[in-house]
Amino acid sequence: MKKIVILQIPNSKNNGSAMMAINTIHFYNTFFKNNCEFHCDFSTTNDYKRIKSELTENTALISLNIETPVKGKNSFFTLINRLKHIKKIKNKLKGIKPDAVIVLGGDDFSEYYSGWKIIIRLYYIFELTKLFPVFLLGHTIGPFYSWRKKAFNILMSKAKILTRDEPSYKYCKEELKVANIQLGHDLAWLDLPNQSNDIDIVKKYNLIENKFMVIIPSALVNQYTSNENHFFDSWAKLIHLLEEKKYKIVLMPHVFKMNKKDDIWAINEIEKRVGKKESSITFIKDELLPSECRKLLSQSIFSISCRMHSAVSTLQTGKPTIAISYSAKYGGVIGSDVNLPQLIIEAVNDTLWENNIHIKILEKINLIENNYEELTNFIKNRINEIKEEQLELMNNYGEIILNQKGNPFES
Repeated sequence: MKKIVILQIPNSKNNGSAMMAINTIHFYNTFFKNNCEFHCDFSTTNDYKRIKSELTENTALISLNIETPVKGKNSFFTLINRLKHIKKIKNKLKGIKPDAVIVLGGDDFSEYYSGWKIIIRLYYIFELTKLFPVFLLGHTIGPFYSWRKKAFNILMSKAKILTRDEPSYKYCKEELKVANIQLGHDLAWLDLPNQSNDIDIVKKYNLIENKFMVIIPSALVNQYTSNENHFFDSWAKLIHLLEEKKYKIVLMPHVFKMNKKDDIWAINEIEKRVGKKESSITFIKDELLPSECRKLLSQSIFSISCRMHSAVSTLQTGKPTIAISYSAKYGGVIGSDVNLPQLIIEAVNDTLWENNIHIKILEKINLIENNYEELTNFIKNRINEIKEEQLELMNNYGEIILNQKGNPFES
């Protein structure tokens, strides 16, 4: 029985993270012929159940039951607690004796969210690479600044890295001078195991296939603008303009959190500004599973998305999306990998949200309307190419796992 540790899926209510976890586990469960245990860093039992429900019954899914590190009374004590936490995880994994440790992709290996404190995450992975074969699958890497560039090169020298876009790959090769790296794709481009199941998500919300468009807002307002009101007012303006164009509009959440602002909160804020609920607008406030989100997007005309992985899901099913970008990952995954930069709006700009982002979105909608058949044909062909390439890469990594026999890589 093979044992694989899967890290960086503590919150399965982030459907982007969940999709990457589901596809990775499903692929390697099939690769190892259902003879593999997957030990995952779920935060709660509910996270475990959400992922389990999206996998085949014969998938052996086990929670690592790792407690979240306690925040200290100041930065020094928080650091001490994190180091103790890393030690606990190492001891836990030593007891499991995994054949591989897979650190799932995203943009966590950058300074976007934590600044210089990213060094703690890098040190954590470095400690694991001394004990086990560690794979970083489907990542946007960087940007890093100052001494963290050199730190990444040193601390990740024993990990196998698979980027999810060419800009990240070039950044690692040319700027960070990383040798142990390959160019790959986002893990969410693959078909979800339940994707083709008969999910009545459209019927549930009284929608008609190919007769509606989807807006996916985000709770990450401060990534776009310092003014929360401008953000939500802009969406309300856009919705009124879309109503004039006779669109049936669906607002769909993609990330959910307990007791914190999430995408459902964002939808509520937009609903307040839209005013009375019109029959042309559906506000979804349920905690959808990844397969439900993807099914809904697959049956839309197109989407407008602040969440990158809901944009990925739209494209994965052959439909166009307008990606509202706040970081380099949109340009890498959608602009570079799929070759659709014309469908991205770079939206980190206070003035843009105060004045005319709704006009820029309408311009992109006109582009989609005028080139719909050409766009959908291009998208379907490119996604098929991406899936074939990613499956081959993951198959190669499966062979490496077999050959490595749980031993760490050399630098």
